[in-house]
Amino acid sequence: SSAASDVYKRQAGNFAAKEAVVKAFGMGFVQIAPCEVEILREESGKPYVRLQGKAGKYLKDNMKIHVSISNLKTLASAVAVIEMD
Repeated sequence: SSAASDVYKRQAGNFAAKEAVVKAFGMGFVQIAPCEVEILREESGKPYVRLQGKAGKYLKDNMKIHVSISNLKTLASAVAVIEMD
């Protein structure tokens, strides 16, 4: 696969993860803008979420967001789970 293809796959996966996070909160992009949900990677490649702006008010101290991203040739999907203590 080309470098450009890899970039597009990562972008598609990140967007799918953003949508999964917003849906896990029971909302849509009307309440939380896509730019307020950051999908980042640990050194190992494991994705994690950082909420910014008004999206941050929905994340309580007892919550942790887990996200998994899958990419195929023409499909990106993601699952987000909010764990509460």
